[in-house]
Amino acid sequence: SSYKFLAQGPVSLKVFDDRRRQVSDDYDYYDYEEGAYQESDAYLFDLVAGDYYIRISSFLAFSAGQYELLVEEIIDDHGDSAKNATEIKIGVAARGEIDFPDDIDYFCV
Repeated sequence: SSYKFLAQGPVSLKVFDDRRRQVSDDYDYYDYEEGAYQESDAYLFDLVAGDYYIRISSFLAFSAGQYELLVEEIIDDHGDSAKNATEIKIGVAARGEIDFPDDIDYFCV
């Protein structure tokens, strides 16, 4: 299964496996208008069954504040390669969504 981990607030998020190894590359978003970090997220794909640990910490040593954590399963709507492309019919519109950064949707006719 694949998951999105999202922490909203002035925090940094990291995900670790059951052996306490970091398994995520986290991305922190700075809001230049607000002058603060707004959220941190990580996308993990093809996770094996087991326990995972989420570490939330202040983004900067002097920052503090409330945050909200959300974990969602990612359901990709279309195939990510020509091998598992979604078949479409000529003259029929296909809808899609870029479900996560670097998502690619393939279609075949």
